[in-house]
Amino acid sequence: MHMDLEQFLIKKSNLISLLIKFFGQTSISEEASPWSTESLDTDVKNGLVIKASSLKELSSLIDVPVNNLVNSVNTWNRNAAKGIDPEYDRTMGVKPFSGPYYAYKNTPGNLGAIGGLKINKKCNVLDIYQQPITGLYAAGLNAGGWIGSYYPGSGTAVGGVIHQGRRAAKSILGLE
Repeated sequence: MHMDLEQFLIKKSNLISLLIKFFGQTSISEEASPWSTESLDTDVKNGLVIKASSLKELSSLIDVPVNNLVNSVNTWNRNAAKGIDPEYDRTMGVKPFSGPYYAYKNTPGNLGAIGGLKINKKCNVLDIYQQPITGLYAAGLNAGGWIGSYYPGSGTAVGGVIHQGRRAAKSILGLE
């Protein structure tokens, strides 16, 4: 979407992670669409996706200045008709879209506990005295401290998850 709209959303929410995905009916039939016609109808019915027949109507439903939304969609469609995305250099899914229009609000989320339950090398969960809690194990994104104080993300955690799962299983079976 056009930068004016994104800047408005960021300023309005004070959360850089707030994103609203805008798309039109023509986007649903695309191969990479996360929705089918049926699932989209269900999400509209459940209030997860907002549907409007015009950009003006959509702007009022999501509380975004109509000019920002219209200009953003027009800019997108004009560039997409040429097969370009000068703002993000995307090469896939760059196609114009038309109404009815939809908006989906992504909300911030976290895949792991980041701090998590503190574990020892056998993946036993430790109590506040650093002693193992009998029969309680943790691994992967729910185990804290094994990779520092951050979530490794983007597949980096997979190795740790597999390793810790095996370590916990060996410990439970008394093989360690």
